[in-house]
Formats: sequence, structure tokens, C-alpha cells
Amino acid sequence: DRGIWTNYFKNWERSMHFTFYEADGTTGASFDGGVRLNGDTSRKQDQKSMEILLKASYGADEVTYPFFPGLGISTFSRLILRTSGQDWKYTKIRDAFITNVVAGKVDLAYAAVRPCVVYVNGKYWGLYEVREKLDRFFLASHYGVDPDKLDLIKGDGIQLEGSRVAYQDLIRYAADHDLRIKENYDYVVSRLDETSLMDFIIVYSFFTNRDTGNKKVWRTTDPVSEFQFCMYDFDWAIFPTTWKGDLLSSDLFDPEGHGAFNIFHTDLQVKLAQNPLWRDAFIARYEEFLDTTFATDRMLGIYDETLARISSEMPRQIARWGKPSTVGTWDFSVRQMRDIVSQKNAQMRAALARFRLAWGG
Repeated sequence: DRGIWTNYFKNWERSMHFTFYEADGTTGASFDGGVRLNGDTSRKQDQKSMEILLKASYGADEVTYPFFPGLGISTFSRLILRTSGQDWKYTKIRDAFITNVVAGKVDLAYAAVRPCVVYVNGKYWGLYEVREKLDRFFLASHYGVDPDKLDLIKGDGIQLEGSRVAYQDLIRYAADHDLRIKENYDYVVSRLDETSLMDFIIVYSFFTNRDTGNKKVWRTTDPVSEFQFCMYDFDWAIFPTTWKGDLLSSDLFDPEGHGAFNIFHTDLQVKLAQNPLWRDAFIARYEEFLDTTFATDRMLGIYDETLARISSEMPRQIARWGKPSTVGTWDFSVRQMRDIVSQKNAQMRAALARFRLAWGG
């Protein structure tokens, strides 16, 4: 393994012809476009995700087709054919299931998902997900903003669009000021969608997503809007060896930082949590999620529906890629994950009680 020097880490793009068929065999969309590999460390996996690009140089810079029934958006410039990241060799549904649980319930940007089967040059390539891409085109179509007047930042400082300066200035301001003082608190929440930050913490902590650095924040620059959060990549969430972890205590509110080696800031939520206005609202919102969106029976119903959409395809997927090793192994993984889902609500009620006690809420 030569890491970043291997060719699958190169951002090469190739021309291709893309055709999408519905399950009954009817042709849904067909166009010329570009394709390149998608993802970060998941590129090391045998089955790799792909990004589909539409550009004028290929013939058209967008396609109109309802790839995601019920979404209300049918024009796209980018699509992802996603393997389910590192979870491709375990359950194949972690990220899709969590997306389906929170869809329409959170103040976060998230990519719609639909399972599909992929063929490359007529050869069976396995089970994938069709997904939107969380980029400037996504923000334009979902929020009606100008895609050329955006700041979009990955993590704390990777500038994807516009500038990272305003977001990093906001982090420094929070770190350097007492947000229990009304003037300072008002300054921060006038530049930050505080409910979006709450939902980011709630979703990542509830599902014990250890990859908490997988975050994007965005705002419009003309006119200037508040920063909002995106959620994506839950392939390591509710994992058998880590799901019992309490990210409210050990990660997302750690003053030293969160994520791998604490390299991502926690200044916004740590300083906001010192203010009873934000802290009490956060606790109340978490409790509301536990009573509704994260109700166990609701989640298990969504889990079973998500699983049913792919179960018939798993024997062919396993025969093509050899992972999981057998259908029986996959069945064990999905039953194990369902058991974890059945216990998460009770576990996180206890974690929230500890948070309330620790922070004086």
C-alpha cells in the first residue's frame, strides 16, 4: 500500500456515457458526462465510489430527472455512486439508514439516497447508492442561493468554496470571549445557526459517529447569512466496538478538541454551552429528538425498510466482491446492528442526563 501515491488517489476524470434504468427496465436518464473516483480513505477499498459530473464540455451541465422520488428536486449537476464507504464490507446500509432516520427532521444539509446496481461496460459492478453531492450545486438547488456567492468549508479550514476566513474568525471569537455575556452571545448566534449546530451534535453523538471531523459548514456571502452545518459519512456510526461511547462527554464537548487526535475545534459548542440560554435549548431539543425522531420503534421500522431494499441483491454483491465473506456473515452484521439500534435511545437518555449534570442544565 503506497498511500496517496497509488493511482486511485489521483483526481483523474474520464469521459463516459451514463444511463439510469428504473427497476422495471424503463430508461430514466441518459447522458454523456465525466466520472472520477470519490471519497478519501475509502478509495483504498476494493469497491470504490464514483462521482458523475455533468459539464457543458460533455454536452450539458445538468440533467433533469427525479432520481430521488419525493425529494422535490429533479435537476442535478453532480451525482455520487457510493459504496457505503468502509461499511461496504459489513452491513452496506449504515449511512443510508441514518440518513433515512433524520430526513426532514434536522436543520442540517444532507444528501438524499437511493440504492442501485451498477454495471461498468456491461460488467456487473455491484450494489451502490445513488446520492446527491454536498457541494455548491446542491446548496443552490436546495436553498435557492447563488452558487458563486458561498463560503463552504470542510472540517475547520478546508476551503471548498469562497473563503474560510469568516468561519475561522467566528471560532476564534468564541474561544476568546465569555459567551455568558449577552453582547458576546448575541454576536455569535447572529453569525451561526445555533439550531443547526445543535442538530449536528445531536445526530453525531446519538449515532456515535466517531468520524466527527466529517463536517461541512456553509453560508451565503451576498447577502451574508448565518453559518449552517451539513452531515455526511456515517459509515463508522453505531459500530459494534464503539457504539457505547458517549461523545457528549468524551469528544464533542471536550475543550481540547474533537475527532482524531482532537484536531477539530470545539470552541463554539463548549463556550455556547456555558450560556444557560443555549444549553437549556440544546437539552430540550435533544429530549425532543429522543421522544420523536429517535424513538426506538420508529427507527426499527426505518431500519427494516432500508434493509429490505437491498437484501435481495446482497448474494450477487458478495459473489462479485467477496465481502462480506458470506451472506451469513452479512446477516449477522445486520442483525447485530439492529440490536444496537434497539438500545441507542436508552443509552443516550443516560448520556444526556450526565451532560445535564456536568454542565448544570
